[in-house]
Order: sequence, then structure tokens, then C-alpha cells
Amino acid sequence: MQGSIWDKQLAKNYVRIQGTSSSSNYIQVPASKFLPKKALGLTGKFIYLMIQGLDGKNCVMHLDYMVNETRLTKVSLSNIYKEFKNVNGSSLQIPLAMQPGKWTVVCINVAKLLEDNNIFLPNQNQSFYLRSFQICSTINVRGVYTSDIAYQVHSLHKDM
Repeated sequence: MQGSIWDKQLAKNYVRIQGTSSSSNYIQVPASKFLPKKALGLTGKFIYLMIQGLDGKNCVMHLDYMVNETRLTKVSLSNIYKEFKNVNGSSLQIPLAMQPGKWTVVCINVAKLLEDNNIFLPNQNQSFYLRSFQICSTINVRGVYTSDIAYQVHSLHKDM
């Protein structure tokens, strides 16, 4: 992983995660040594990822959600996946299409995704929070945000 890089076009910093092996070239927030005590606990209905794919390179992003305080569900996005897959309700794999070299804002309605895939237990409150995330090479990352607001391209917050 490289440190912070300045993008002249965006006039913002970003992080480049790169290397031949995604298992050793990644960032994890918070660091695994701090889990589960220091989980993020972010509760926004939507998650936004500002990312830039690199030409011909694969990338994977893992979002770990705690559902109803008892069930850990991993939502993974990758340009490796060819189709959506629900693996026993504990892992959701989502194909990611990006135009190499172009900054992309990916928005996921997490509440709807979890509901549509029967992740919530019947007759229980539908609560969830982002526990942690891991972004593996090779990709540029400007930011990861959660919100209860469904932004449109023209209404995105200036930090996004």
C-alpha cells in the first residue's frame, strides 16, 4: 500500500492499494487486532465507496455487518465475481463493474440488500451496523461513507 496521494483533478487525497496478492496488500478498518472491541458501529442505511479501478487489475472489498447484534454477515464486492451470490446467508458476493481509470461512487442500500436476502431473523428488529471493512488490491480509494440519505450524483456531499 502506498501512502496518501494527491489527485489534481479531484483536488483531494486518496490511498492506492496495490500488489500482486490481495491477501497481503489491503487496508482494514479498524485493524483486526482491535476487533471486536473497537468495531466501527456505523449505522447508515446506505454505504458509499469512492473508488477507482486500475486497468486490468482485480480488486475485492469486504464489508462486515453485525445484524441484530448476533449475526455477522460479510458483503463482498469484486470485479472478479460474475454474478450475485448468497452463500448460506453469511456472505453476499456482488459483482462490481468499474471503468478503469475513472473515479466511481458505488452506493449500496444495505438495509434493502439484507432484507431481500433474508438476513434479518423473523420477528426481530431489523438492526445492523458496519463492524469493519477491508479493501484489497489493486484499487484507489478516496473514501468510505455511511448515511441514511440516498444521495443523487448532483447532491453528493462535497467530501464524497
